[in-house]
Amino acid sequence: DRFVDPVEERVDLTIRIGGVLPAGLVARQLAVWPRYLVASPRYVRRKGRPRRPQELAAHDYLRYAARDDSVPLSNREGSVVLDLASRYRVNSAIALLDAVHSGAGIALQPCWMVDEALRQGRLVRLLPRWTGPAQTAHVVHAPRRRLPARVQAVMEYLVAAVRTW
Repeated sequence: DRFVDPVEERVDLTIRIGGVLPAGLVARQLAVWPRYLVASPRYVRRKGRPRRPQELAAHDYLRYAARDDSVPLSNREGSVVLDLASRYRVNSAIALLDAVHSGAGIALQPCWMVDEALRQGRLVRLLPRWTGPAQTAHVVHAPRRRLPARVQAVMEYLVAAVRTW
């Protein structure tokens, strides 16, 4: 979970998920994924299911360390920004998802990380009409007049593979 500078680190391609795209690099969008509020069934049995976004304040909210306390949510009717304190902040997407699976609380997670667990019943989607800010993925590379064929081939493969998700 860190930014890799393809110029400085001499890397042909990187995949950047979220965050601001640095100036001076070339980026091609791979995907845009919605984020869902999710929790484990055990957490829902223990703490209940929020029915409105404002009820999240009474729950254990888990978040990424880099985020502030505001949680923007939107649906077809509009949007709301909640100020949710959290006693658990982590800088690893895997650690955050592990905490959710273990029943520690509720978190916004991108659909690609939780769809299978939702289908299998290992996680529960809360407030299903509401989503968090979308997560965007890009393939990023240093500016060049012409990319090597192997780099172009990998980039095209990634674009095609992500579309099938």
